Amino acid sequence: MMSRTTYTMVFMGLLLTALLFHFGDLQGISSVQKAEAPNHVLFFAVVLPVQIGVMAWFGYLRHLQVFFRFRVGLSLFLLTALLVSLGRDDAASQVRNAFNIMLSYMVILGFCAMAYAIDFRKVMQLVVLFVVFVFLPATTFTHLTKVGPLVLFPDRTTDNMLRFGGMLYYAHTAMVLGVGGLFSLWLLLTSDTLKDKVWYGVLFLIANVFLVYTDCRSAWGGVGLSYVLLAFPYLSSRAKYIIAGCALLLLPAFLLGKSLLAKKVATNYNTESDFQFRMRIWQYAIRGIERQPVTGYGSKSFLESDHKATTDLDEELNDPHSATIGLALQSGLLVVLIFYVLFGQMAVLCYKHALGAYWSMLSLCVFWFFVPFFWGNVYNGAGGFVQLFFPISYFIGLLHPDLYRSREQPADLIKAVVPKSQPNVYNYA
Repeated sequence: MMSRTTYTMVFMGLLLTALLFHFGDLQGISSVQKAEAPNHVLFFAVVLPVQIGVMAWFGYLRHLQVFFRFRVGLSLFLLTALLVSLGRDDAASQVRNAFNIMLSYMVILGFCAMAYAIDFRKVMQLVVLFVVFVFLPATTFTHLTKVGPLVLFPDRTTDNMLRFGGMLYYAHTAMVLGVGGLFSLWLLLTSDTLKDKVWYGVLFLIANVFLVYTDCRSAWGGVGLSYVLLAFPYLSSRAKYIIAGCALLLLPAFLLGKSLLAKKVATNYNTESDFQFRMRIWQYAIRGIERQPVTGYGSKSFLESDHKATTDLDEELNDPHSATIGLALQSGLLVVLIFYVLFGQMAVLCYKHALGAYWSMLSLCVFWFFVPFFWGNVYNGAGGFVQLFFPISYFIGLLHPDLYRSREQPADLIKAVVPKSQPNVYNYA
């Protein structure tokens, strides 16, 4: 069996590899930038075989038994995405796109298999360290220097420095920082020593400072709600009343902050009409969904952004500005329904059976529903870094075996991933 240090390095190495290979054409870059972007096919050709080989060799595949309870929903999600592709005009390219979604989830499950072999707290630490000391410096560097093919959205980094982007544009950057903030807050709340509390408090502050700099208001709202839910079980009764009172003042404070911010941002970004703009985009997108509600539109070619085929409805439909609508445009309403049922089952399981205050990790559900609701290209599973990072963090935060250790399990949960002779380890199944 690999040492703890070794499989920790493997986990971090795969995260870094995914980041380096997954910030290209899926983010909607131009044809010139696409020529300079990494090859996503190469990522699957290299990472997937190595990942499966490592898991098989060191026995990590057994940890995927935690998904046995969700085998029907997960299989339906992947197979339906494949089957509906057969009903579109360009069946060959759509089938390739559907298989790409399945390959993406193989990578995602591979990450989970390795993460489940590491202590839950250690996994949280690794993700936070990756976000703050790998992802954030790289993104900051490309944002400030505008160097080479890493700057895939020069319009985000030149005219309007308030919006922070780089290897990923600001909305996806905000989502990664939001997860880093959530995990660092959990580590802060559960630390026993002052030294650890100070350390994770600093990491939490760093993540949030840069999160504000992204100017992604959906991320601000989603992470704010998530922080409250995450911290709530750890608060005194008096503090809970204070939080509830502050929440009543949140809406007017947000509206005031929005009006003040609108006066300071660059003229090419119209904050005042941003919500109306999204409403217009959603109207066009819904019109497109009504035309092909079962099959969706898929993608024009292998590994290309999911909603390009609907731009004939209106040029502004290039981005539906909603992950749910984007998934419906790609794979149809049936896939959307299965998606929410599947991820909802995981949330319910965590709420009912997670040990102690671990159920507060449900803050991830709030975050990953609220933020992508106002931004597209997250749920489609097409292989971008955020498309991988979303389910990886979700599965780790809600299904890690440590969350259910030493708790009596209901009869309908799956079998334990270790022999019954070891009763105090990985009782979740």
